[in-house]
Amino acid sequence: MGVNAMKIIKHHLLFCVVLSIIVIFSAYQPYAKTTGGDVFRVAYLEGDPYVNYAGNLNGIIFGLSQLGLVDDTSDWGFHEGSDDAYLIWDWLENHTHNEISFVRDEFYQLIFMSDLEKTEFVRHMNEDDEIDLILVMGTSASKFIRENNINTDVMIMSVTNAYEAGIVNGLDYSGIKNVWAHVSQNRYYNQLNVFYDLFQFNRLGIVYENSENGRNEIAYADIKRFAESKDIDLVEVPVDANIQTDRPEEYEKKMIEGYHMLSEKADAVYMTNCGGRAADRILEYLDPLYQKGIPAFSQTGKNDVKNGAVMTIYRYNFDEIGNFCAQQFVSIMEGKSPGQLEQGYDESQALCFNIEAAEKAGLKLPFKALVSADTIFTAIGENNQDE
Repeated sequence: MGVNAMKIIKHHLLFCVVLSIIVIFSAYQPYAKTTGGDVFRVAYLEGDPYVNYAGNLNGIIFGLSQLGLVDDTSDWGFHEGSDDAYLIWDWLENHTHNEISFVRDEFYQLIFMSDLEKTEFVRHMNEDDEIDLILVMGTSASKFIRENNINTDVMIMSVTNAYEAGIVNGLDYSGIKNVWAHVSQNRYYNQLNVFYDLFQFNRLGIVYENSENGRNEIAYADIKRFAESKDIDLVEVPVDANIQTDRPEEYEKKMIEGYHMLSEKADAVYMTNCGGRAADRILEYLDPLYQKGIPAFSQTGKNDVKNGAVMTIYRYNFDEIGNFCAQQFVSIMEGKSPGQLEQGYDESQALCFNIEAAEKAGLKLPFKALVSADTIFTAIGENNQDE
């Protein structure tokens, strides 16, 4: 195992200990409302149903429950790995305290909206004065907000790199009065560094949607920067973005073909965070790679590893980022403009491996890495894991 990987793992373990102490002594005190006026009304917009969007919403609601603004979420029916954000939104109607209303009819999914509905959404948010804050998930939804000059206050989460995508004008602060976005600047660059220290590859393969949004969603600039810093070849297979919405089955077929092409050109593959890839079919993507001893690392997270990727570095859960976002949410409730609030926050990261996937690729995982792992799946596609 490389020295850099061990440093990152040791820092992660130290961070977890410190975080546990902080949680025990509770830095999060119950919120006491200090302003009068109407109920604080909240809307939700996501690009499409996606586990990270639902997970981030789950996290911020957990954070608000710790502040006494929402009922306890320990037994509310939402499970990690679900992409059903509406399940959370529906629950909130009867479990939110009087200060806030997560408005039931103000739940939107951009991918399912017609052009007319998008036009009405923009008019509604800019003219009707019925919503105080929009929670926005994902790059496509965030760019829609920015491009249409929405003047309602906005909190943006689950964007790979909001600054690189042009959604905000700065890293520390958004530079836009009514917009705040969570920024974790080096998350994917650091992720790739750990993969490299463990496997020392020379040709890294990626498949991605060939569009501006597609490149933003995978942190393409960070991947390129990493490849240049290590003097390795980046083997790219861009897939036509125009067929994703109209012909999703053809789009997924092209994605699978792209991964198969990489088995002839790359010696490691980074499974990027792009839409249209079914997690339960990952082995269809990766079998030709594994037959040639080529490891596949997931950018997205633990669910990919459960279903056949060799490893990932992931957020352990959404509670940590949820607590941070809940504090920013409360600051906006109390009258601060989103553009005044700090955006940068680096979550602690966890290591995850799949033993069967590594065996399929003929890889021997370093013992020190396995000892440091937070989650180890022993078989593909099953919930048998050691933590």
